Amino acid sequence: MTISHSLFLSSLLIGCGPKQPPESNLSTPSPVDSTESTESTESTDTTPVILGALDKELIDETINTASAAITTCYQTDLANNSELAGKVVYKIVISKEGTVSKVSVKESSLQSPTTEECIAVAIQSLKFPEPAGGGIVIVSYPFIFSPG
Repeated sequence: MTISHSLFLSSLLIGCGPKQPPESNLSTPSPVDSTESTESTESTDTTPVILGALDKELIDETINTASAAITTCYQTDLANNSELAGKVVYKIVISKEGTVSKVSVKESSLQSPTTEECIAVAIQSLKFPEPAGGGIVIVSYPFIFSPG
């Protein structure tokens, strides 16, 4: 069984915090000009919008604390369907306190609502570090599952 995941980020800075995101070895698109409208937190393209600043490595570390629960979710359904495989991308909204205020399936090819919901529950229980600047963080986080 193989489970892999990666993180896709971009930044939207709203008049608080640093003008540039923290340095990291992740290649991310340039921040959106802070003079643009911020009424919607939804991205119009495939790149998620992040309000507030939370380092990619901190997000990965926090998600990894749920890896046993996520693996159990997948293995439970895998026992009933030995060919269960696919990619699930979750939209995770992290509050300014670091709690997950919303998690939803953004896209999925897994075709297992039971597994998708189980993983969403595991993600919902996570506690992230508080984002810099006091804003919320919206992350698209993909998981790829394969039985081999």
